[in-house]
Amino acid sequence: MKIQSTVLSVLSLLILATGCSKTPEPTPTPQATASEAAGIGVIKLTPEQFQNGNIQTADAKRQKIAQSFQALGEFRSKNRAKSMVEAPVGGRVVALLVDEGASVQLGQPVARIESPELSRLLAEHHHAQRKLELLESNAGQKILLAEQGPDTQAPLNQARTRLQKARAQTQAEEARLKEASLRKERLEKLIEVGIPSQEQVDMARADYLQALAALQAAQAEEKLAQDAFQKESLLDKRDARSAVMKRELSAELHLAREELRHQSELLKVLGKDSEEESPVITLTAPASGSVTSISTNVGEFVDTGQPLLEVVQSGDVYPVIWIPGSRVPEVAVGSEVEIFFSTDSPGYPAKITWLAPELDPETRTLAARLEFADKNLSARAGIFIKANVQTRKHSSLMVPLSAVTEVEGKQCVYIAGGERTFHRREVKTGVKSTDAIEILQGIEAGEKCATEGVFLLKSYDLGTEGE
Repeated sequence: MKIQSTVLSVLSLLILATGCSKTPEPTPTPQATASEAAGIGVIKLTPEQFQNGNIQTADAKRQKIAQSFQALGEFRSKNRAKSMVEAPVGGRVVALLVDEGASVQLGQPVARIESPELSRLLAEHHHAQRKLELLESNAGQKILLAEQGPDTQAPLNQARTRLQKARAQTQAEEARLKEASLRKERLEKLIEVGIPSQEQVDMARADYLQALAALQAAQAEEKLAQDAFQKESLLDKRDARSAVMKRELSAELHLAREELRHQSELLKVLGKDSEEESPVITLTAPASGSVTSISTNVGEFVDTGQPLLEVVQSGDVYPVIWIPGSRVPEVAVGSEVEIFFSTDSPGYPAKITWLAPELDPETRTLAARLEFADKNLSARAGIFIKANVQTRKHSSLMVPLSAVTEVEGKQCVYIAGGERTFHRREVKTGVKSTDAIEILQGIEAGEKCATEGVFLLKSYDLGTEGE
């Protein structure tokens, strides 16, 4: 009995001693996993380690996220926004005043052309102006002579002299035209072997046109002189002669005024002041915008109507992206899009405003036109872009992208526990945005996870002493 009593006393002391020395186990938080409870992936930092590691945390939050896919595209110009600068007359380009890609304003000079045709038009305008001035200055004297009734033979003699001069002038102009024609034909044949310059050929053609115009004018004058002579031959009364002279003078003045008006309008269309004498014409920008192409060079000869430059109006461009055929059912007018001009550029929000009625048969893509949320945002035609096209939005648990790291081949985050304590938690991730990532499994909303100093926590977790 004594032995039994002694054993019971010893056992009682051992149980009492054990109960006094054992500390109660901490109750795991509801988020703690079995591995955390076992101390696996648990990092306890000293105050110094915590401070030097610049550890930062953030809450896991539920947010609206959108699934998306990428598409390529470009900026296009509206058809009505393109304006061509064309040569109004043939000639030689003597100056290009802008470069390709330059911005221009409406009416800004962009090129200059030296034109033999313009030289001829200026000469004809000057001739028509002088002719009208002479007719107007002599009109009063002619009417006075007609009313006073001079010698009836004088007008007839004048008409005869005029007819003779007109015939002689016609013959001279015919000879001149023949000579100019032969010279033009000879140079046009020789240019094929490279003997004359293009400028010589152009001048020969201009001389031929001037000779032809002069002959036509001489022939017209001869016909007028012939008609006048016939009329004078029939007139034998002073009153009849006077009336005819007045009518003829009035008609001649009217024709001279019309000729001058016509010449002035031709020069005005070319943007040339009738008082100028230089055969150089300055071309101006038809609209404010950007010069997208230049199709000529200084020194080059151009024809009437030949395109020289293309100007695309500022702001009249729009983005278009190409939706892969397999993704077409996921988009609609109004779908949100984020546009990137380069890999490191910020994203610009936009939305789809139009979808093509059918796929491109070659690329198997569908063209979609976009509209920027920022109406003041502009670009130039031809710039390529990349787009993230959002298909649908849903609420999901998100953490900063920097919070997720790979540990032993698994995606993990470090959850903040007690004071300066972090627990590694394996997670299953979903879609990413530019700065956040979706968490499908592993943590709950409201849990704090490390976002800065994650690499330091990982190094302690994988073997570095943390105390």
